[in-house]
Formats: sequence, structure tokens, C-alpha cells
Amino acid sequence: MRKNLAVVLCVTLAPFGCVQPVDTRYDPVPRCLWAENDKWHTFPECTEVNTSAFMGTIDGIPYSTRDDSGMNTTATSPLIAPQYELSLALTFPGSLDVDWWDPYIRGQWTQISLGGIMRLPEDGINKHRHVFQDSQILVACEDYAFLYILHIDGGDLTGCSRSADPDFPGP
Repeated sequence: MRKNLAVVLCVTLAPFGCVQPVDTRYDPVPRCLWAENDKWHTFPECTEVNTSAFMGTIDGIPYSTRDDSGMNTTATSPLIAPQYELSLALTFPGSLDVDWWDPYIRGQWTQISLGGIMRLPEDGINKHRHVFQDSQILVACEDYAFLYILHIDGGDLTGCSRSADPDFPGP
């Protein structure tokens, strides 16, 4: 009833510069999410530059891999307009290549709507696994870091990667 009265008064008094009260319970700007905000998944940590890690289940077997060698890098297309692309070099011959479309908001989970390909280091050069379109990516708000929820041929993985990017304004 109060809200309806406020709207009626505001419409009636509009010529006098009426402003509707703002409901502060709902923030129109989404919060920047990161792993600690996700209650349904466990993510490995990638605190050092040029680090990647993945964990989950592949072919019915628990899977975990980590590359702290500093040899892996993450490269993206400019994240200013779709089609967005990410390529991650893993321990040879491993790699992750994914593509997605809008919506893309830094700090919000985005569906990898165009899918991709993942080569696990253990799979060798000739085997690749499809990354399904219901997989997701989260790009950090303040640095060149990424979280992944990947549904691929043979299993499900969560992961992270962090790289140095001279063009990205870090914290």
C-alpha cells in the first residue's frame, strides 16, 4: 500500500521534481564474485602468476593437476566485444581453448556458450575433449585470473589460472 501511495504521489507531483524513494535492499550493480562466494563448487587456488590447476573427475577417476612451472600462459582476445576467446597452455601437450558470447561481465559467471576443446596433459597430442556449452568462466575483477567450471567429454572439472598481463590494470 505504501509503495502504491508513493507512486501515486510521485506521478501527481512529477511537475515539481518528485523523486521516488530508492529501495536500498537491492543493488543494481552486481557484486564481484570469486571462489569464496560459490557454495556448490570447490576450486583449486592459483595465487602465483603463470599458474593453473584443475580438479574433478575424468573417466570416473578422481583427477587433479597443477602447473606451477611458470611456463603456462593464458591469452584472451580483447575482452571488449564478442566473440570472446581464451587459450590456456597447460603442461605439454595440454591446453584449454574456449569461446563465448555475451553477456560478459567481469566478476560474474558467464556461460561458455560456444564451447571449446581441452587437451589434458595425460591424454597426449592426438586426444582432445569437447568443452560443453553449459560450462562457465569467471574473469576476476582486478587482475588477470580466471575460474572455470568445465563439463567435458568424460568428466567435470573446476579450475583456475592466473597470468601476467601487461595491459591489464592490476590492483
